[in-house]
Amino acid sequence: MSVPEAGAMCGLGSSQSYEAAKRGVFPLIELSPNRFVVPTAAWLTRLGFSDSANVTAAGDLEDARRELEEACDAADRAAADHVAAVGRLREAVVAVRALARPAAPELRAVR
Repeated sequence: MSVPEAGAMCGLGSSQSYEAAKRGVFPLIELSPNRFVVPTAAWLTRLGFSDSANVTAAGDLEDARRELEEACDAADRAAADHVAAVGRLREAVVAVRALARPAAPELRAVR
């Protein structure tokens, strides 16, 4: 199955599915450098479904969806923290550059 199909099983959209795949949430088979598929049997097994069982473990699927949502939320928080840190770093660079500039000569009043 495709990465978006595997993600849809957990309530994820296409881009969230690819982000989850990058974090290793899905078992992947690489067909080419930019093409991956999710082996259906391995994915269903990871979700807690066995080959012989009926798909009645909706709670397991809901748990997996929640775990994926939490991982996405954590990634979003980490990205926001990174952006904030970059902003603080830029402010510090501006402050250091301001300190490194030679002081302007004081203006003398002309009579």
